[in-house]
Amino acid sequence: MAHIRRLIQTRPNINVIFFTPGESVSNLINTYISSGKILESYTSTTSDDNLSNTISIKFNNETSWYEFANETIAIESNNEKKKYCELNSISWSVENVEDNT
Repeated sequence: MAHIRRLIQTRPNINVIFFTPGESVSNLINTYISSGKILESYTSTTSDDNLSNTISIKFNNETSWYEFANETIAIESNNEKKKYCELNSISWSVENVEDNT
């Protein structure tokens, strides 16, 4: 069963830039896509009011998600996200969704 991981960010106003993962994370994602562990490249969707943003990644299963999350690059990016969001008053949450499609 596929596993979708979503990062949802809400910023205080449109002058604050959302956190986006760096190039090293994009490279890691591409590696996982090549190996079949990520089924769809990451998507980023911004709400109509431009205050919320959702980044989604679809993994082939939950095990692949945990493997990705434990990569040094992913851990460092997660720490960067936490610091960035705190400094810029961005609230954030994550969702884990199982996908049978």
